Amino acid sequence: KSTDILCVGMKYGEQVRVQTPLRGAIFLPGDPCPPEVLYCLEHGLPIVAHNAPFEMGIWEHVCVKKLGWPDVPYAQWHDTLPSCAYHSIPRKLEEAAKALNLVHQKDVKGGRIMLQVSKPRNPSAKKVKTWVDSGKRASDMPLEWWEDEERLQKTYDYCGDDVRAQDELYKKLGPLPAVRQAEYDFDFRVNQRGIPIDWVHT
Repeated sequence: KSTDILCVGMKYGEQVRVQTPLRGAIFLPGDPCPPEVLYCLEHGLPIVAHNAPFEMGIWEHVCVKKLGWPDVPYAQWHDTLPSCAYHSIPRKLEEAAKALNLVHQKDVKGGRIMLQVSKPRNPSAKKVKTWVDSGKRASDMPLEWWEDEERLQKTYDYCGDDVRAQDELYKKLGPLPAVRQAEYDFDFRVNQRGIPIDWVHT
């Protein structure tokens, strides 16, 4: 429930676009769903992601449940990560891009900034002391974030570069063979279903 979205990166045709919130640093209810996604949903086109279960989880629990965007059917997701495994290529996007000598590589520095923006800032000792001296617990301090324009813009740029690398990877490897895709789909359903546990006898 505490997860939010900073930006949505997409490539449709030859156009890469990073959609950002209408106001503030995170998407809020009322911010529009990307039109590229709506078009894909309307026409049944595949939505490609690397390590798609991450995007699928974010889409279901944040985009749909918090923002009110439409659901993306499982059948429309395509994951490039198992294609890497099938071709014996490293599964991390950064390592796969290096192994295949792709034109578009992961921006390591941009990745560090993205991670910094995604985590709360550590308050200064002075701020903590002032807060505690006012009779409040340090654990109740409100979170502060790195939300300056420069870091956010570098995060958006990183997202766009990620999309370009992922798109090139998809074009290089293509989809899984039908038999392997069926195995992947079955494995995904099993993992989503989980393992039944009898709490009475454990």
